[in-house]
Amino acid sequence: MASTVRWWLLQSGIVAALFVGISACTSEEEPTVSTQQRDTVAQAREAALTADRALAEQGDAEAQARLGHAYYAGDGTAQDFGHAVRWAQRAAEQGNALGQGVLAVAFNTGNGVAQDFGEAVRWARLASEQGDARGQTVLGSAYRNGRGGVELDYEEAVHWTRLAAEQGDASAQAFLGMMYVAGQGVERDYVSAYMWLTLGASGPGIGGAREVLDTFLAKQMTPEEIAEAEARARDWRE
Repeated sequence: MASTVRWWLLQSGIVAALFVGISACTSEEEPTVSTQQRDTVAQAREAALTADRALAEQGDAEAQARLGHAYYAGDGTAQDFGHAVRWAQRAAEQGNALGQGVLAVAFNTGNGVAQDFGEAVRWARLASEQGDARGQTVLGSAYRNGRGGVELDYEEAVHWTRLAAEQGDASAQAFLGMMYVAGQGVERDYVSAYMWLTLGASGPGIGGAREVLDTFLAKQMTPEEIAEAEARARDWRE
């Protein structure tokens, strides 16, 4: 049955839509705010980035990592993958977990640097060992796809993906949900799948998660099962 589920998902194109790269960062839907509030936040963010630039030029690893992340995500500044990689690498080489995680994502996606799954895994492992969710997500992806010098291993993929998902990484939450759908590294469990996909569907670039929820799981589950999954997702958010 698990192989049948995987075949259906592959034929529908949903797996391709969902597994099309790794998000650089976790985010939640923005609450409704006034223009004045938005401007105030933007000004504060700009001031913080200005301070980080000064510290980064002096060699401060934490500031370099924050700056790299900001450029990668376009958070408070124009998105610039080249600058992101430059600052993230400086921080990563000093052992900073955030810098290592951003660099792992860059190598994994080929944003700002030539795509290199081996380098992605190297930096992801260093970041993961320090608890960075970005690195854990990339490492989980490597094990799920058997690339970057690691053999395909669904149990390892679940291990690292779950660690990131439990930290709130939306990409990891969506990927973990898909592994529950397909029974990869875990017992197939539609309730758990629905819960994690619901959480991951709110993240950036995870449109496939909503498609799986609406076009597949909703047709396979009873109303009671869906209600249980939604309750679990609410409890997790709290």
